[in-house]
Amino acid sequence: KTYCPWKPENIERVLRDERLERERQEKEKKEIEKNASRQWMEDLKGTSDGKRDEKVERHVNLFEKEEKAAAEDAIRATEHSQDSKKGVMPLYLGGNRPKKEPFYLRSSLSTHHKKDEQQLVEYNKQKEDKLKASMDPMQQFMQTSSARSLPSTRADRDRAD
Repeated sequence: KTYCPWKPENIERVLRDERLERERQEKEKKEIEKNASRQWMEDLKGTSDGKRDEKVERHVNLFEKEEKAAAEDAIRATEHSQDSKKGVMPLYLGGNRPKKEPFYLRSSLSTHHKKDEQQLVEYNKQKEDKLKASMDPMQQFMQTSSARSLPSTRADRDRAD
């Protein structure tokens, strides 16, 4: 028997065998994926082999009794309180009732009298004007020209002599 790889019959046979092998591998891969997805769905539903497991795994809560007792206490406290219409009231850490206005919302001017407010406004304005003057680039020219007071025209220079 002789085998020639270039014979058309042999080329067709090799191509056919390769195609059949690819189809077999694809079919096997699809079957594996299908079984995996079926198993995943059964795990999600809590079934195994079509039967429902009586004991489904769930989160272990170590403090279940304490949490239930705390919830019941909170419910009882809100039922017996006079503010039960409002639901569960928040617990303020600084005391029983909140102050009229939190410290971070109070302005610094609200603690001063009207006189103090006016003085504070004037002081802030003076401070701001001083800062603006120190940062003004033209300020140096205005100071030097007024200090020197040089005559600007020839006639002014002649009068100065």
